[in-house]
Amino acid sequence: MASRPNKTAAKRYNRVAQALAKNLAVVFVAGCNNGLHKIWDLKLGREVKASRAMADALSNGCYKWMIHCAVTGRRQDGQQYMKLEYLAAPHPIMQRQIAASCNDLHKELLGEFNKMHQLTAAWVGVPSGVELEPSVIDDIITKCGAFDFKAQWEVAE
Repeated sequence: MASRPNKTAAKRYNRVAQALAKNLAVVFVAGCNNGLHKIWDLKLGREVKASRAMADALSNGCYKWMIHCAVTGRRQDGQQYMKLEYLAAPHPIMQRQIAASCNDLHKELLGEFNKMHQLTAAWVGVPSGVELEPSVIDDIITKCGAFDFKAQWEVAE
């Protein structure tokens, strides 16, 4: 029996997409980068410019995403902190399907957060499904500008 070219091409594309996205994360910080996402290389520990193949693989591929949702804040003594929650995709989904779940979780986190300390909301999505340490998430969102905002108590002064 001959193999179906459509099935093998789709499987090949999926394998290539999985390989491209293996060490990547997608980062979003509200109020930064004109609402665009950034691509973060977890191995290199820095933002990378997305190639066309990388962008296509992340936006069109289905992955078992692990989403790290955070709300950042700064206390009056200058101490920066974040409240962090995790969302794991129950099955492979596309990147564009992340936003609705993240919005709901961010609303909950913002409701529980001290309004005087609040800076912004951010999320880091890992297509490989790996749960990152809080210190790694803190490093990523700090370098992406999540703590560059002013808290309400800083504006009032």
